[in-house]
Amino acid sequence: MDNTPQEGRRPSERPPVRPKLNPATLWLLVGLAILAGFLLFRANTAPRATIDYGMFRAELERDNIARVEVKGMKVYGLFKVPPQVPGGKTDEKG
Repeated sequence: MDNTPQEGRRPSERPPVRPKLNPATLWLLVGLAILAGFLLFRANTAPRATIDYGMFRAELERDNIARVEVKGMKVYGLFKVPPQVPGGKTDEKG
C-alpha cells in the first residue's frame, strides 16, 4: 500500500471526531417533544362550560346527552347538539 498522505493530511492526524449525543440530552429532547405535542393537542380542544344539575337533567330529558364521564363529584360530558349555556360561563380550564 501507499504511505503517502492523502488529501493533505499528515499520517498522524486523525479526522475530527463528531461529538456524540449524550443519553441524558436525548431523553430531554424526547420529553420536550412529548410535552410540546401535549400542549398543541390541548390547545385545540374546545372550552368546557359549567352547567347546573337542572340544565343537565333538562338536556337528559331531551335526549341531548351523547356521552358522560364521572370523575369523583364532577361529571364531564358531551352534548349531541350544544345548547345555549345560561350566563355563558366556562370553567378555569376553558
